[in-house]
Amino acid sequence: YSDLVVMCGVSGSGKSTWIKKNLPDHRLISMDLLRQEVTGKIGDQSENAQVLRMAVEELKDGLRKKEKIVWDATNYRRDYRQKVLDLGFNYQAYMTLVVFHIPEDEIIARNAQRERVVPEKAIWLQLQGLEWPFEDEAHRVIYIGKDGSILT
Repeated sequence: YSDLVVMCGVSGSGKSTWIKKNLPDHRLISMDLLRQEVTGKIGDQSENAQVLRMAVEELKDGLRKKEKIVWDATNYRRDYRQKVLDLGFNYQAYMTLVVFHIPEDEIIARNAQRERVVPEKAIWLQLQGLEWPFEDEAHRVIYIGKDGSILT
């Protein structure tokens, strides 16, 4: 079976950094990187429908090949992550949802230090729309604290 890891956290919460440190052997499907490939700019949301189609096709390919995969996107809303998780269930993957539980002030501070700063208004909108996952959304749900460690 495939090992599918789905990230969940608002922009600036540390998802991509955590992936680099903890999942270097997983096939990375990154909405940001695909956006850059399609539009030339990571932050350009104008072709999101095409980017999502490409990401889903790449995910299906990896699931068919029973690979280790990490889906790197915000997934802060249930409907965003449910589509990916449903595909994982359909392909009988073992799924882990990695949820970033970071204080709001820490997210804003981290964002200011990023190479590609996300508009603060966008982060606040994500925080307002954040839907914490249910424990049964995936086979395993783990929570990551501000220092990058698993919360117990």
